[in-house]
Amino acid sequence: MDIQGVLQSFDADLVKTDTFMREVFRNHTPLLSKVLDYVLSSGGKRFRPLLLLISAAMFGCQSERRFALAAVVELIHTATLLHDDVIDEASLRRNQESANKKWGNAVSVLSGDFLLSQALVIMTKNGDAEIVHLAATAIGEMAEGEILQLTKCGRADSSPEDYFRIIAGKTAALTAAACGIGARIGQAPPQVVESFVTIGKHIGMAFQLVDDALDYNAETAAWGKEAHKDLNEGKLTLPLLHTLKKATNAEKEFITNSIAAGGIADIKELLVLVEKYNGVAYTMDVARSYLDTVTKMLEAYEASMARDALLAIAQYALTRKQ
Repeated sequence: MDIQGVLQSFDADLVKTDTFMREVFRNHTPLLSKVLDYVLSSGGKRFRPLLLLISAAMFGCQSERRFALAAVVELIHTATLLHDDVIDEASLRRNQESANKKWGNAVSVLSGDFLLSQALVIMTKNGDAEIVHLAATAIGEMAEGEILQLTKCGRADSSPEDYFRIIAGKTAALTAAACGIGARIGQAPPQVVESFVTIGKHIGMAFQLVDDALDYNAETAAWGKEAHKDLNEGKLTLPLLHTLKKATNAEKEFITNSIAAGGIADIKELLVLVEKYNGVAYTMDVARSYLDTVTKMLEAYEASMARDALLAIAQYALTRKQ
């Protein structure tokens, strides 16, 4: 099974999840409904709800509440995007004008807050204490990861350990919760739920590592992704951190000065150094190691369509181009 096969197999479930999400803001303030409809219609991959739905399917879950809880993780994700765009002063999101650019920061922040509140309401109606704990923990870890990233932004003294803490929070925390909640509503034993939290975390870590590797790929712009976005925002990700570790003292000084000055002006020279020290290849190897662990963990379960789907997502996380 490949990623297209996964999407086809779960298309009906994703449609039901999307329908549920849109019901959340149908009868609210017109401006709020307009903003949220705009954001949810912008072409997101629905990657996190898909992980939840597949994890639930691993344990034969047929409960309708799986659509509500899949909606929860997407609402949380969307809320963080609204907040992140304000923090980053972004003008584009998924190749269209960002909500903060279109309606202003106040509307974007409050819309994100509304989504988080609705996610909590839905969880209390359709989940249990463990599900609320998984989701609430993820929200806290995501905020902590973003704060750590802010404190390290533009600083060449950031370490690989800082980087892994950042991506564990900002990306992997919610994928971990998605897989854990899916196993939980499938009535998996507690130790299995914890195993699926780990599977989701590893998939999220690999997904972000590949994303950060793509940021340094010369072909990225041709695939429709904004090239060198992280560097332009002063974010030191693993390809450059690995390069800093391997570089000569003179090269380290150049990189440090470049980052302090904004980085993007010296992009050609920085790309040469990243290639010289195999920064992208190293980052991909680390991503591969996370996904190898996922594969080994999933091999402990009986073969099924859902297991094949999770394995296909792991493969997609490694080979995707955008």
